[in-house]
Amino acid sequence: MQSLDLDLYRRTAALSPSEVHAKGVSGRRREIRRSTKAMASVVTAQVLGPIGDSAAGPRIEVAIGRAFDEFRAVERHCSRFDETSALMRANRDPWRWHRVPEPLYSVVVEAMAAHRRTGGLFDPRIYDRLVELGYDRSFHLLLAEQTGSGVCPPAPDPVAHGPGRGWQPRAVPVLRLINLGGARIDLGGIGKGMAIRKGAARIRPAAGDFLLDAGGDIYAAGAPMDAQGWRVGVESPSGSELPVAVLEISDKAVATSSIRVRSWKRGEQPVHHLIDPRTGEPGGDGLAAVTVVDADPVMAETAAKSLFISGRESIADRASALDLAALWVSADGVTGMSTAIEPFVIWTDA
Repeated sequence: MQSLDLDLYRRTAALSPSEVHAKGVSGRRREIRRSTKAMASVVTAQVLGPIGDSAAGPRIEVAIGRAFDEFRAVERHCSRFDETSALMRANRDPWRWHRVPEPLYSVVVEAMAAHRRTGGLFDPRIYDRLVELGYDRSFHLLLAEQTGSGVCPPAPDPVAHGPGRGWQPRAVPVLRLINLGGARIDLGGIGKGMAIRKGAARIRPAAGDFLLDAGGDIYAAGAPMDAQGWRVGVESPSGSELPVAVLEISDKAVATSSIRVRSWKRGEQPVHHLIDPRTGEPGGDGLAAVTVVDADPVMAETAAKSLFISGRESIADRASALDLAALWVSADGVTGMSTAIEPFVIWTDA
């Protein structure tokens, strides 16, 4: 592994000048970078195109706009903070069948598959528990209004949660009908993964080399300059400027589940948003963050969350058994990783 020069890292980790040297057309490429706000994140597209092609710039601009539209569509239909969203209309009566817009339908179907794939560790039926713990509005509003008063409500009966109970939603694809199986659901993380997947698909026909970043969850296609891939820093959950690792990826997604930002107090008790569905309590005992690399953004997101919930004592064995490319940071700052992620790691503090 390489030693890390922080200044060099800043210049090469998902950062490029407006014109970058690359193999191919005229030896140079133009970078087009655009940002928008969606899903409580800054979403940035960084796309490389040939300088000599006069049609490339407008084509890329249109593709980026369509990618951003995918984020807005998922936010509009899948937000639990908007009472008019399609998700909240379904949540108001989770025993009934609902005909829903495609963005919500596709995310719910992915959530159903992830629930089966992870043996129930990924479980969107955490909506009610998050509300009980005070996370009933956008997180910046929660922090602004938090007073530290109140008592943390006890966890619900574990029998009513997670793998022991099972989740039996149903879906009819032709009609886009869903039945949530009697439970209100939260789709925040997996919704972002779906938006990244769809956004990348919008950009790909216009350019083969691009990076799409949604608040630290990333899809990177091709490579910048003459490099083998895009260099992506894995943020330290301690808030340190220095990353805990630098990855080099191409045609891969990176997703992180972390308690660094979405942590608060309920009364005097620290809580966070990554709920263990087996107990109804904040999970991930002994962990501060988990990062996963996968070809698909949705798979990366759900794998990172389920690995986090498994906790420090189990994460290495689970990642190995499932052949997941994972890196994690314990609550006391120790970095660990699976064998499958090692080919992507060019520097680590471990």
